[in-house]
Amino acid sequence: MKQLKLLEYRKEKLHIVSFSGGKDSAAMLLRMIELGDPIDKIIFFDTGKEFPELYDYVKRMSAYTKETIGVEVEWIQPHATKSGATFEDWFYGKRVGGFHDGKQRGWPMAKDPGCWWSRQSKMVPGNKICNGHYRYLGFAKNEEKRVKFYKTPNPRTGKSKHDDGHIYPMVDWDWNEEDAREYLIERGWAEPFHVQFNRTGCYLCPYQPVKSLKVLARKYPHHYEEILELQKNSPNDFKPGIGYDELLKIREEALAEGDSPEETRAEGVGSGCPMKEAPSLIQIGG
Repeated sequence: MKQLKLLEYRKEKLHIVSFSGGKDSAAMLLRMIELGDPIDKIIFFDTGKEFPELYDYVKRMSAYTKETIGVEVEWIQPHATKSGATFEDWFYGKRVGGFHDGKQRGWPMAKDPGCWWSRQSKMVPGNKICNGHYRYLGFAKNEEKRVKFYKTPNPRTGKSKHDDGHIYPMVDWDWNEEDAREYLIERGWAEPFHVQFNRTGCYLCPYQPVKSLKVLARKYPHHYEEILELQKNSPNDFKPGIGYDELLKIREEALAEGDSPEETRAEGVGSGCPMKEAPSLIQIGG
């Protein structure tokens, strides 16, 4: 797949789709193709901490989009600074300024968009690439608070720092997150991780709920072990009230409880992502 140059797009206003490999952006992208919406670029931000199965999914999607609309998925690497270019560089690196100046960062202390790794691996390169262009984001109808945050204007400038040309097709279609999941299943594009987890992303994200951590402990024990090892070397807890001992307890509970209904359901999906021939334009949502 092509590697994207950050300053490549400046001659014309392009239609750029942000594709994470998660259920919402995948459903958005496939539906846009069905509807014949304009798509000039499809970009995937590689955090370096995604599930191996998700990377395979992105590659299969790239092959499909190249075949159907002549556009490949382009992989974007994290923004490199003096602090480094990998999650580990930042995790073990020192904070600059403020009360914690000179101290090891450890786990991010603030939610997106304050998370330093979300900023470096997604927001900074995304803003450089998409500035001045139309950017399509897979925010669902039931994420109206998230959309509102991105649309809220700065009281001084009257403009939104995070909403320059952003378009939210799923909100326009009245699709929620479950609609996106059902759409992928119906189209044959769902993978187990789309069903096991309510939301996919960095597998070591501190903002995932305990329910997600339990799935991680059962289905991806090596990734859960990575969180434990990082916690041993972090100056702060993985998330408020959850440090090393609590993470061990969560894993113990997860293994004792067994598979969740979502994990059982996930066993019935994932068939190499075949897109049905001549798909009909189905209607989902209220």
